[in-house]
Amino acid sequence: MSNKNSNFPPAQQPKLTPQEMKEQLLLQQEIYKLPPCNHDDPEELESRIQWYFNWAAENGVRPTYTFLALAIGVTRQALWQWVQSGSRKGKQIERAKVFLEALTESWGLNGKINPAAFCFVMKNNFQWSDTYSLEAVPATNNKLDSLPTRQEIAKRMANTDPAETEIGLDSLLDE
Repeated sequence: MSNKNSNFPPAQQPKLTPQEMKEQLLLQQEIYKLPPCNHDDPEELESRIQWYFNWAAENGVRPTYTFLALAIGVTRQALWQWVQSGSRKGKQIERAKVFLEALTESWGLNGKINPAAFCFVMKNNFQWSDTYSLEAVPATNNKLDSLPTRQEIAKRMANTDPAETEIGLDSLLDE
């Protein structure tokens, strides 16, 4: 038996009544019982994706990436592999994923999702990040790059009359 007062995540039980739990299980079981769709048929795949979003709307279920995978009959990893492959079905999944991302973002920014859960979902499912990196950019107008080298200075000095290189106080005052 779990300790209901524990702050250890696995010990915490969802805050659902038995009736709410039953309703959610029955809804998810409805999706689980669906036969996998033919992934190689773009029309059937698109039809299943649309069916899932309509089903979620009709049943008041928040659509998720994992739930979408379940509705199609594959794993999240399979969806990821399809997107990475750049195939037609990958592009269909990517479009559905962008839809889920926009929907989740809207809910998160409007306070309809717990902020911690919102951050977790966006980082783990949609590659969001709250970090940034600084990259050193080379200076384009670095005046030190145009200075003569030691050898160039020595060559100039060798070809110069010593009388011309002396700078007197009078020449400084004239400027």
